[in-house]
Amino acid sequence: MLNITMPCLMFSKMVPAFTPDNVGAIGPITLVAFLYGAIGIGSAWITKRFFWVPHRFRYGILVAGGWGNWGDIPTSVIMSLTGAAPFGGTQDQTLAVAYISVFILVYLITLFPLGGHLWVAKDFVGPDVEPDELREAMQGKRRAMFSCLFRRPRLQEKRQDPEIQAPKTETAHKDEQQSTPQGPRPRHNKHVSFYDDGTTAVPTEGVISPAPTERYISPAPTVTATMDNHPEPVMPTNKLESPFESESSKTPQRHPRLRQALSTVKTAIKSALTPASLSILISFPIALIPQLKGLFVETSGSGIPNAPDHQPPLAFIIDFAQFMGAASVPLGLIGLGSALARLHIPRGDWRKLPVGAILSLAIGKMIISPILGVLITQGLVHARIINPEDKVVQFVCM
Repeated sequence: MLNITMPCLMFSKMVPAFTPDNVGAIGPITLVAFLYGAIGIGSAWITKRFFWVPHRFRYGILVAGGWGNWGDIPTSVIMSLTGAAPFGGTQDQTLAVAYISVFILVYLITLFPLGGHLWVAKDFVGPDVEPDELREAMQGKRRAMFSCLFRRPRLQEKRQDPEIQAPKTETAHKDEQQSTPQGPRPRHNKHVSFYDDGTTAVPTEGVISPAPTERYISPAPTVTATMDNHPEPVMPTNKLESPFESESSKTPQRHPRLRQALSTVKTAIKSALTPASLSILISFPIALIPQLKGLFVETSGSGIPNAPDHQPPLAFIIDFAQFMGAASVPLGLIGLGSALARLHIPRGDWRKLPVGAILSLAIGKMIISPILGVLITQGLVHARIINPEDKVVQFVCM
């Protein structure tokens, strides 16, 4: 399905649909796709903060929120709706599927080359944690969060109450009066002297004087140097490195970073070269260059002569892609149904399931995201980023 039928569907719809007139819609569609991904990741993160999630799904919930089903279900719904009024029939149907291919391309590039799939790999790092421990930790975290929220208004009320502040100021004033000294305190006169014979005289009685005086008498110290017969240790001398040695010592440190960067780029390129993404990337230049497009479909001004059957020379490729692409949506829905049928849901043990996280993510994806999608689309239309006359683009973005 992903390697044969979907690439054929994308190629058969994009080549006839895209023209230099409507290719400007790719930018707004790409912007909307990134906004939908950010909204989904944000809703999943909020769900993760308030409800417990299994330890092996702590990052997978972010992937589930940010990368939804942008292929089978949207394609089937849009193909069925745009094929009838008020849309333009087959032409708008083909154009709508071509616009969906932009969503699919953003999906594939962000999930694999840009590293979205690495979040799923993080779920399996480290030891597993029991669900009971996660549930108790989340309950304690939630209680602490709500207790902090309720304590702040009470503290503000206490600070603003003058009856509570008045006794505090009076007691503080009394404490300050008690802590201040009532009169001058006598200080002891210190007399320190050093003698050459090593003895020190310390007075046993202190003398009280009205004016405190301190005197320190210290003779100039004398240092007697003694020569020992022990040989002095030889200090090690650092060998000066030549510029050639310093460069050779730095090069091994650079090679691991360079190799790591090259391996990352190579992995990103390999993950981007999937059949679906390749078919989309190949379809763009074919659809926008008239000489290439004239080889597959009939176009005015291409200058490409038709074959003896009065069809473009490579029209059979489009026919084959249309035939194989027609099976993409049914196979996708069959695969989705089989995946849902294999889910094992314990009927008697609902407490073991993260029901709060499931409901919260479902509300975010099925209710909040569509409302925000309509508002975002209308805002882009009013800002003239989306053409107000192109109803197909508005419908696909919503």
